[in-house]
Amino acid sequence: MMRHSLLTISFLIGATAMEVKFQHEQQLAISNEIATEAANFFLDSLKEINDSGIYSESLHLRSIHAADIADGLYHINTILTVELSSPHFASGNETEVFEVIVMESKPERDDDGELVRRRRGYAIDRFPKMKDEEIESALQRRVDRTVTENKQIRKEILSW
Repeated sequence: MMRHSLLTISFLIGATAMEVKFQHEQQLAISNEIATEAANFFLDSLKEINDSGIYSESLHLRSIHAADIADGLYHINTILTVELSSPHFASGNETEVFEVIVMESKPERDDDGELVRRRRGYAIDRFPKMKDEEIESALQRRVDRTVTENKQIRKEILSW
């Protein structure tokens, strides 16, 4: 099924909204492997960027509401509407819905002539906002783990 759509997204750098129109967009089945892989890549990447650890501790992919794929100029774009769950959303809701575009570079040939296509990134309409007290608590747990790990390393070094 081909369709035209207009999405408003915020890119990671600059947080300025821009409209993106894809001329050749194809709807994917929500259970499609491409959609599932893109959603998991997005969630794993989102969890890695959070310093406090609250995302990695509490964010989960509840469902994929919609998935489309579009052939962009430089990327193959997987356009997702995902529902994430966390007990710590600032809104107090158990789940929230996000618009995401996962961009994967088009295939290129490496020095050996093999097709390579693993450079990926994402854009999200907004980042999940968590309760301030939960962010502080997650940060404290992370500090406590680091202190414990450092004590163990010192103990091992001194036992040599």
